[in-house]
Formats: sequence, structure tokens, C-alpha cells
Amino acid sequence: MQRALLTNPLMLLALVFVVLPWVIEWLFRRRRRPIPFAAMRFVLDAEKQKKIRLQDLLLLYLRMFALFLLVLALVRPILRKNPLARDQGRAPEVLMIFDATYSNAQQVGADTAFSLARKMGSEVVAGLPAGTEVTVALLSDTVSVELEASDDLPSVREHIERLEVSNKAGHLARALAWVEDYKSSKNIPACEVYLFSDMQESSWGKRPGGSRDVGAQLRQLCVNNQVFLADTGAGDVMNCYLTRFEPRESLLAVGVSSTFEVTVQATGVDPDNPETARLTFYVNGEKQGSQDFLITGEVHTATFQYSFLEGGVYLLKAVLEGDGQPLDNVRYYLATVPQSHQVLLVDERADDSLMEQNAGLLQLAIAPPQKPGFDRVSLFEAVVRPPEEFSQENLTDFKVVVLANLTEVPARMVSALELFVREGGVLLVFLGEAVSPYEYNRRLFKEGTGLLPSAIDEAGSPEGGGEELALRLNPGAEEAFAHFRGKNVLEGGSVLKYLPLDLPVDGGGPHILARFSDEGPALVEKTFEQGRTLMFTSTANLIWGSLPLSGDFPVLVQELLRYAIGNPDASVNLTVSGVFDQPVLMTSQHLTLKRPDGRKARLTPARRDEQALRHVTYTNTDRLGEYEVDTIPEVLAKRRFVVNLAPDEPELAHLEREEFARRFGEPEVRFLPPVAQMRRFIEELHATRELAGTILWLLFIVLAVEIYLAARFGMRRV
Repeated sequence: MQRALLTNPLMLLALVFVVLPWVIEWLFRRRRRPIPFAAMRFVLDAEKQKKIRLQDLLLLYLRMFALFLLVLALVRPILRKNPLARDQGRAPEVLMIFDATYSNAQQVGADTAFSLARKMGSEVVAGLPAGTEVTVALLSDTVSVELEASDDLPSVREHIERLEVSNKAGHLARALAWVEDYKSSKNIPACEVYLFSDMQESSWGKRPGGSRDVGAQLRQLCVNNQVFLADTGAGDVMNCYLTRFEPRESLLAVGVSSTFEVTVQATGVDPDNPETARLTFYVNGEKQGSQDFLITGEVHTATFQYSFLEGGVYLLKAVLEGDGQPLDNVRYYLATVPQSHQVLLVDERADDSLMEQNAGLLQLAIAPPQKPGFDRVSLFEAVVRPPEEFSQENLTDFKVVVLANLTEVPARMVSALELFVREGGVLLVFLGEAVSPYEYNRRLFKEGTGLLPSAIDEAGSPEGGGEELALRLNPGAEEAFAHFRGKNVLEGGSVLKYLPLDLPVDGGGPHILARFSDEGPALVEKTFEQGRTLMFTSTANLIWGSLPLSGDFPVLVQELLRYAIGNPDASVNLTVSGVFDQPVLMTSQHLTLKRPDGRKARLTPARRDEQALRHVTYTNTDRLGEYEVDTIPEVLAKRRFVVNLAPDEPELAHLEREEFARRFGEPEVRFLPPVAQMRRFIEELHATRELAGTILWLLFIVLAVEIYLAARFGMRRV
């Protein structure tokens, strides 16, 4: 379909001069006058007079036509194939959206799908007429405008060739909605829309529970716009990808053998011809082992054993080989490995003998004596201090602080503990005969805003009355006591007394992990901002029972500490779009973050409230790999973190053209040709034909004919 455009439409007003020859002919026509003559001698032949009138009329029309052609040449009409061509012959605005979701990193021949998209986009721009305004946008989890309304086409090509595939998943419905929003915001009535996509089914299909209908969006978009689609993907291909890489036990320490698990899944597998893949395990860039396995479509879990010989921060990596999608074949884990995880025990009787201390048996359960020649049996180290020496300790060196049957908790200690727990620490409180319920409630519970999970009943006396009570684990506490799964009652020890809690009548109190056999709460917990507080309602010594002497007690304590601490490396092992958030210890100056793509970002410490430390936060975690803050450990305890892929687009099923037409109701979308034919296709689409030259040649011919006929007819006016 071609459209005629007029370069100088105002010149059409000159068409009034086309009738000028007729006006002149009418004004200077010969007047009739009587002439005396002889009867027949001077009478002209009637046929000859008619012939002369026809010759005059022919010359008149030729002259009028010549003037018409002259005016038409001045108007300069242009023929364009593009029906969206704007006035003055300019091309319509062009919107180019590149599908940069991570599935476009798949191999397509010698290139990736996104490399092919860049080449096709560059060829499209090369074929556009000069002066075309081009807007370039990238689709990942959102749509970002990379270049807006630029008519510098060589610069646009360079910009397109520098685009990079993202590490995020997305949906084409978001891109189509963005086109309509962008057109509305810029008052663009019609435009050309170019979509470059690997045609992955999961990117085009309707999301489960989603409300966007891609077919309806496409049909609506095609009403006033020309929509072109470039298919950069391959056919259905097998994709093997990593979904998990982490230690089996989240707490690591020097000298303790650790097991790292890697989970592998695959899609598009041919069961009749299974392929072989290789999984390699690296520690700080050095290969530590590899495993080969058959890709069958079932979930495959591989394990690697490793013992850390020195403390420090280790970058671990699992790499999969065997398919053409490299982005989901790598996973990282950043592990902080201490010599041991330190636990601070605050005990008023710290200077007494081990058996006379409030936390003596607890100390043995936390860090059992190490026998020469045997492997370590505990990841923890116990440090015992009296309350008066508490302020001398740097709480950032400890994972857990234990208050063992303290008579009094000073205000300065409470403030330090609140800050410690708020920033991610763990507080474990053991009650006992020395505890004053009133003081604990006033300083530590604070009517529910303090550290304690529950208020202690001030009116009641210690429960038990000499009856031996067993410790029962709640059915919902499997996460806290994985070792005791299927075993509800601890054996070999009992409790004689415990302090009752003042629990809400409506049942909305703290989380109860364990109870005594009389159904009284034994162990309760509460989260306090980023940290956690646990309270055991009896003692850790032998005054109120023999539980610390049971064989299950050391295991119970070890399990409880592991549960309470959780994964200390969770905050530095993120997925794409995760948030890095860490407290800054001693500065308010800007910090510099080095990204895995070589770019740098500025981090500004900010205080969230008057008491807490300043924090730095970084949210633009859009690239896989290791990030590092350029500072010292005294400023930022955790300076490094890693970002892994969220495997949201593992299925590389390709949406063929026939399926595309069937699924979306055959919208008026034109598929672009291969890259080798792209430029010619675009040039023909925007081809223009200047008609002024043809019109001038026709005018020359008309004038030549008029001159020839006028000379041949001769002068007939007197």
C-alpha cells in the first residue's frame, strides 16, 4: 500500500492559474462584425472553420495542462510505501523493544539469541530514512528506556550494539503495556513498533492468575501502529540448570568437614537419548572436584565435601557444563568461616568452680572438651564473664549472648543487648531462683516492646513443687530440633521447678518451642527486628532439676544454637533483585561498591532511628556474581556479597509462527526477515519516490508538442 504526500501543499493555490489560457482566449476572442462581400465568393467553407476551432481548443488545453504540471512540480508530491508516513514525507517514530530476559542468553548457532537481536536491531536502524526518531527500550522484570527519541541513527546503532542481556525474567505483556503508556505520555498517534524476542513460551503466554491477555494487547496495538516481530530464538532445546547450591549445615567452622549440596534440574530432555553433564566445584577459584551425570529430566542432587583449614571469607562456585544456556549454569555461595562461633555466657558465679556456676554445665554442652586426634564435635566456643565485665566485651564478636540466672540486669546491659539483637544477634535467657520477675518484666519485657518473649508471672511461685517434669518438644518445632524429629520427650533428665509465664488469655503470645509434662511453657521465642530472643523458664544448673546431666542436653543445646543463629551468610547470598543491607560500624562517609560488570556504585550510610547504627542498602542487584564494598572490616563487617539467578525461565520451549497465530488470533503482526535481508526490507518499507522530476519531463514533452502544433497550425488571428 502506497501513500502520496505533498512536500509543498500550499503551492496548490497556484492551480488557479491553470485557467489563465482560457481567460486570455476568452478576453481576446474575435468579435463578429458585418463585412460586405459578394454573394458566394467570400464565403468560407464551413468544414474548414470547424477544423480551425478544434485546433485552437487543442492548443488551449495543452497550455492549461502545462500550467497544471508546473504547479504540480512545485508542490513536489512524494509516494511512500509506509502508510504511517507523516506530513512532509517524514518517517513515523520508531519504538524498538529488546527482550533482555535471561533466556535470551541461550546459544543460537554461533551467537546468542540476544546477540542476534542486537544485529537485527542494528540493521533495522541502518535501513531507516534519515531523521527518523528512534526510542530503544529493554525488557527484563520491568521496561527501561535506554535511548529516547534520537534521530542520530549512527549513534542509535552504536547504542544498540552495546546492549546487554539482563539476569532477570520478565513477560512480554509488560512491554506491550509500556508501548501504549509511552505513546499516550508523548502524544504519539501512530508509530512503528519492533519487538525482538527469543519467542520463549513462558515469556509470551499468560501468567497463572495474571490478568493480561497478550493477544488482546497485540490486536489493540496493531489498530493504529505497524508492529514487527523479530524471532531470535532457536527451536525447542534442552536446558539444564542449577536451582540450589548451599551447605547442608548453614554454620561452618575451621576444621569441620562440610557438605555442599547442588541441585540440578533439566527441561526439554529426550528420554531416548540422555546427555551427559559435568558439575564442577570451586573454592576461591580453585577446582576442588567434579562429577559427571546423565541428564534424565529428574531432579539430581550432587554433594561435595570440603574442610576449611583457615578462617576467612570464601567464594564457592558450582559450574554446570552440558547445554547452551550459560547464565543458569553457575551458582555462587559466599561463606564466612570462623575458627568457631563464639557464645558469651554472662554468669554471676563465673569465678566459681564449673559445677557451681549457673552456666557451667551449659558451657560444657556448648563446647565439649576436645580429645587429641579426634575431629571437632562442636562449632561453638563458650566465653564466660561476670556481669561487671560485660561492658568490656565487643558484642559483634559473638553470635549468641546467654544470661544465666542473673539477679539483676543493669540498664546499660539492656541497651547493649537491645542493639545487639536488633542488628541480628541472639539472646538466650535462662531463668532460675535468683531471677526477680518484677525486674525482668520492667527492664527486659517492657510490656511487650522489650527483648523477652513473654512476661514472667510475678504473682505465682515456681511451678513443679518437687515433681519431676519431663521436657516435651512441640510438634511444630522440627526446624529447631531436627535431631529429635520423631522424638517428643527428652530422656535421662527432668526439671523440678520453673517460673510460670504470664501468657495472654486470647492465646496470642510467643511461639512456644517446648513444654513441660504438665503443659507449662518451657522454651519460648520472639523475633526482635533482625535478631531473636529465646527464654528457658528453668535453670541451666542442677538447682531446679537434673536436665543438664541428661545425654540429650548437649545435643539439645547444639541444635538450639544452630536454630537460633540460622544462616549467618543469608544476608550476603542473594538472588537477583535481592537487597544488600548491612550496618556500618564507624563512619558516615560514602562507600564505593564494585559490581561484577566492572561498574561502581555509591553507598550512603543512613540512620534509621536514633539508637541503631547507620546502614548501607543496595537494591540494584541485577547482575550475577560477586559484589564488594571498598572499605575495611572495622567499617563494614560484611563487605562482600554474591547474587545468583532466580530460575524463573528454565523452559526454552520455542513459540513457532503457526502456534503464535493460533494462540493470539492472527494479529496484524509482520515477522521480520533474517538479518541478511533486514536492511533491504526496511529500506523498501520506507522507500520514497520523488515525482517532481517525472512531472517536469512530462511538462517538457507537453510544451514541445504545443510549440510543434502551434507552428504547424500557423497564425490564424488577424
